Amino acid sequence: MTKMKSLLPAIAVLASAAVPSMALAEPIQEWSFTISNQWDQNNTAWVGNGSTPADAFGSGSTLPDGADPAGDYAFVRWGSPENSGGNRSFLAADTNLTQSSVFTNGAGAAGAYFYHGNYSLRTGANYENTLDKTRLISQIEITSVTPTGVSTTINRAFNIDFTETLNSQNGDSLPIEECAGYETWGSAVNVASCPDSFTIDTSALRFTTEAIDGYVYDFTVAFDLSTLDGIVGVGFDGDLATIWTSEGILSRIGTIVTVTAREVPEPGSIALLGAGLLTTGLGLRRRRRAR
Repeated sequence: MTKMKSLLPAIAVLASAAVPSMALAEPIQEWSFTISNQWDQNNTAWVGNGSTPADAFGSGSTLPDGADPAGDYAFVRWGSPENSGGNRSFLAADTNLTQSSVFTNGAGAAGAYFYHGNYSLRTGANYENTLDKTRLISQIEITSVTPTGVSTTINRAFNIDFTETLNSQNGDSLPIEECAGYETWGSAVNVASCPDSFTIDTSALRFTTEAIDGYVYDFTVAFDLSTLDGIVGVGFDGDLATIWTSEGILSRIGTIVTVTAREVPEPGSIALLGAGLLTTGLGLRRRRRAR
């Protein structure tokens, strides 16, 4: 089994050159990948004048509010519920997820989901603090299926800034202008509560392999906007994506994984190109001397 030496952090742009035609192996046609996620406790911060959330980090086959009992999840949770027996808020991501049908230059395949349980919380010295920021660590194992023989494991870190927004009290409505980000998601004059948001740096969602038998492979993980559930708006600022979630429910957004192949010159082709340029240069020098 061949191990890739390294992965480039971003998509490389290669200039094309005219070289003598050489036979290339067929590109890898199909891939599989496994994703394992965990929340970085050392890079998680809380805000408020209350206590540090208890049992903040965990994993399991159900989300902290008992929803979606059909997968494995890693989560970070916080807050004292507004009502007795209510849910704490949380962020979660699929973990131990395997996808076996990712086709080169194909339409893409479903990747991991992100979840936000957005529930009303109490604030103050007698209650748990709320989330300020955190980091998700992803380990991704990529393996070629057709043909076999290529495998690599990479690690990615996703920094997330979280905004716990103002909520109404006693069922009163709020002017929408008092809600952060209303320019992105707002459509009403007054709202019962303001959506929360988390902002994630998506630059780590792209990576490129080194050359494999004359090809490099660009992997891209993008948010799949057709999967939005309980999400009122998504805004982009360069590589930063801000996702706004409804109050009082579980929200989620999925991802889609695509891979494309690009031909690159083999070392032999580059040597031939260099030799051709050198021969041309020597020929020009001889002609000038003859004159």
